[in-house]
Amino acid sequence: MTGTAPRESSLRGTLTYGDYLQIDDGRQYELIEGELILTPSPGFLHQHIAAGVGGLLRAYVDKHNMGLVLFAPFDVVLADNLVLQPDVLYLSRERFDLLTENCLKGAPDLVVEGFCRPRGRNCRRPPTPGRPFFTTQAPARRSSLSPECPPGPPWRKCRFW
Repeated sequence: MTGTAPRESSLRGTLTYGDYLQIDDGRQYELIEGELILTPSPGFLHQHIAAGVGGLLRAYVDKHNMGLVLFAPFDVVLADNLVLQPDVLYLSRERFDLLTENCLKGAPDLVVEGFCRPRGRNCRRPPTPGRPFFTTQAPARRSSLSPECPPGPPWRKCRFW
């Protein structure tokens, strides 16, 4: 599998983190429910907003020595078949044991992810009706600015739109 991505039709829903690590074709992917999803480069506005939010968050976290702020691409492995690369993530010092050289093995304390309507190639996660975004357990406090994911229980199942 090294060098090229597998054909989606033959491996849909069966890939693991080990398979994901074998892919080395220069593209950025995420693994959602065992399905390899190509994530094209985001557009200017997306990058500008993510960088602004990430910069503010990093300044605050660094000033108060609270932990780390990391930026995409960096793998967050939530399950063997669920690997995401959020735009910005925060990890508290108390949870550094989840951090490895190559990935975060577990849920970060905070994720900032920009979404867009699917208008073209620079849209990061094409919508899939009915597919949950996060499905694993995480720390006790969670909230969201998205109307589709109102504040609620930890890592409640959220829809894309």
